Amino acid sequence: MALSTEIRCRIDRQLKDDAQKVLDHLGLSISHAIRIFLRQLVRTGGLPFDMKAPPQAREARAFYTAKNKKRTRRKRSPAKS
Repeated sequence: MALSTEIRCRIDRQLKDDAQKVLDHLGLSISHAIRIFLRQLVRTGGLPFDMKAPPQAREARAFYTAKNKKRTRRKRSPAKS
């Protein structure tokens, strides 16, 4: 398969450097790692790893949801006899 399409993205310099160090130990380039990621994405039909919010984000979301539910609760109408 000929490589004929280019993808560009901007990332933080520190992230790139940290990723490059890990990939160097694996003997991979960033380009090769991205190709592996995209192949797995297509093969699995989704991200090739679980994505979960960090615990703090889950707690904040639960708090926000609970707080908003309290605000939107409707008052019950009195029971009809």
